[in-house]
Amino acid sequence: MSGKNRLEVIVPHNVAANNNLHLNRAKCIELIISAEPRCRCQINLTPCISDITRVSSLKILGVTITSKMSVSEHVRSVINSCAQTIHAIHIF
Repeated sequence: MSGKNRLEVIVPHNVAANNNLHLNRAKCIELIISAEPRCRCQINLTPCISDITRVSSLKILGVTITSKMSVSEHVRSVINSCAQTIHAIHIF
């Protein structure tokens, strides 16, 4: 299998068990990251754990990333926040 078409699945409960950790399923979400950002194909994988929600974007340490490894959603939200702050400063 070539590096471009490689699919890597990390099973969270196995990682947690191997490292003597407890997996809090209520706080877990699943994000599938595509290796090809321009690929419009839909990946239909069954969730590793049935009660975990799959999302298309995720905010980690204040930075929003999407399943296409894009930060455009993050940049848009930062610009909107700055615009709101500037507007509030102009009002005062």
